[in-house]
Amino acid sequence: MADIRPDAWVEVDRGALMHNYRLVTERAGDGVDVMAVVKGNGYGHGTVGAAMAFEAAGARWIGVSRLSEAAALRAAGVGARVLLLTPIEGANAPAAAELAVDCTVTCPEDVAALASRRRPDAEPLSLHVKVDIGMGRLGALPADTGGVVSAVNGTPGLRMEGVFAHLPRAAEADVSLCRSQLEAFGGVVRAAQTASPGPVRAHVLNSAGLMLLPESRYSMVRVGTLLYGQSPSPKAPRLPDLRRTWALKARVLQVRQLPKGATVGYGGEWIARRPTRTAVLSIGFGDGFTLAPIGPIMRRSPLRFAVDRWRRSLHVLFDGKPAQVLGRVAMNMVVADVTDLPDVVAGSIAEAPCLRVPTSALLPRVYLG
Repeated sequence: MADIRPDAWVEVDRGALMHNYRLVTERAGDGVDVMAVVKGNGYGHGTVGAAMAFEAAGARWIGVSRLSEAAALRAAGVGARVLLLTPIEGANAPAAAELAVDCTVTCPEDVAALASRRRPDAEPLSLHVKVDIGMGRLGALPADTGGVVSAVNGTPGLRMEGVFAHLPRAAEADVSLCRSQLEAFGGVVRAAQTASPGPVRAHVLNSAGLMLLPESRYSMVRVGTLLYGQSPSPKAPRLPDLRRTWALKARVLQVRQLPKGATVGYGGEWIARRPTRTAVLSIGFGDGFTLAPIGPIMRRSPLRFAVDRWRRSLHVLFDGKPAQVLGRVAMNMVVADVTDLPDVVAGSIAEAPCLRVPTSALLPRVYLG
């Protein structure tokens, strides 16, 4: 089959990913591994493409949330250690062993399930015990962690590799609660290291934690947001020289001339006040255009959020020149006003500013550098 030229795509700057990884390792300091987290389709950059860029920059650990992501990395030749950040069912233990993936456990039942389905001739499974220090999702409570560690240490074919936790409020200005949670985590780490025959790796800091609480780096940090060129919080210090890593782009399908009084889009909400030259682009909310994370909605007034969204999302750029999007954004199509941009023709490429990179795997990723 002939190659298909995409109408819309995410352009990924591989060099910027590598640059950001090196910046983060400098921030982490000597003797601290930086686990590059590539869950959520590599934060929209492509699971495999992002992981390969980070590995090329020196990453020895990659973090994923699904076993299928780990399988894709191994199939592509990624050789770094991979941690599956969520528990898996026992039936997937043989696949995890075959892929040489480190697994997460949160309770003795997780340990027993993996042990019962592990093949006797397989390499030992390396396990990390997840601790719940306030997120309220996955993990053993600090008081219960000792039982999980004992289950791992007492089961043949399993190896106690690490303990980790996730900070729910590291991105806030007041990190006093984080410090009390980190104190509880520190007690768990010391107990696990005492109870285990070999060294136990500890990791708790994410992007915001690395910037605000660097004293808790332990032997590894797990970073996503910073690697992809974004500051994790307005409260956190900025990491100098972070580079933008992506752009959402689309090709013009057709240029049309609409008469005065014509309407555009569902509901006919936009009405031409003059003869208007328009460009139709094959991109829309199904591709992530105009989508915003939930956090800003919760932390700002609806009016402020609406104004910011309008400013940042409802224009596309042709060679840096803005063209207003007309009417509602549809699932995979928008119309832009190019009356004052005579050089825009069918096939021209627009950049669609977006509050975050689309995570959908439906859009192709084009890697530069």
